[in-house]
Amino acid sequence: MIIAADSLYDDEHPELVTRMIRQYLNPSSTARVLVAVPLRDKHTVQLAAIFKNLLQDCDLKILHEGWEDCRDDWESVDGEGVECWWALLSWNEV
Repeated sequence: MIIAADSLYDDEHPELVTRMIRQYLNPSSTARVLVAVPLRDKHTVQLAAIFKNLLQDCDLKILHEGWEDCRDDWESVDGEGVECWWALLSWNEV
């Protein structure tokens, strides 16, 4: 299993993280990837969308996904959290 949490900050990161997953994820039907991306602003929302497309383009399928309200180191002073997109993926065909 690969876990990638809070790993998208720059424009290059979606491709870099996707490449790492493709390289290191076991090619078995039981291999899984768990990703979590805080959606802090418009930029991270865009990075998450790009990342999701790249994952699906490299023969990974989303088994489950969701959105959670989470606490965050970057949260605002008023105590509001941040929405986080998460997904559990596996190889599309093994």
